[in-house]
Amino acid sequence: MKRNKPVVKRRKAGTQIRRRWPYGFDHRGAGDWALWVPQSFVGARETVLDMNGAVPDGDLTDLPADPRMRGGGLRWRLHRGGRTVYVYGCHTWGRGGPGRTGMGTSDVYYVFTARRRACTRGSKCPLTSYFLSWYSDIEIPEHRSDRCPMAVLEDGPSWRRR
Repeated sequence: MKRNKPVVKRRKAGTQIRRRWPYGFDHRGAGDWALWVPQSFVGARETVLDMNGAVPDGDLTDLPADPRMRGGGLRWRLHRGGRTVYVYGCHTWGRGGPGRTGMGTSDVYYVFTARRRACTRGSKCPLTSYFLSWYSDIEIPEHRSDRCPMAVLEDGPSWRRR
């Protein structure tokens, strides 16, 4: 009989860490996004949305490129054919929608979805947050590139109606 045989066989630490890593912390991947667009703007039969010319129009900060709003939603302004309309959106991971913050209650909204690449600007993105380190006075940048709303306006596959 072998004396030093373990009772429970253990695997080496870190052999499957990539498989077990939570997907919510993937900073390099792509993200699923959803946009709420009024039916009066896109029409009843449209199934594709083009976001060319969209301008971020949030009210959370003073940054002109920040689409964030109070309540956790995102907002962009679109100009088409002499009309201006607000498009609302959010990252769809773990969320059902942006809520009714700022959305007109009398309009019917269509949901357009797309999978977008992560924001490639890194720490140069205007939405990067900076935090002070606990041990020294160094500012540490934090940028969730897979959830950055700046990725919504980048070129990629078109928005499809759900």
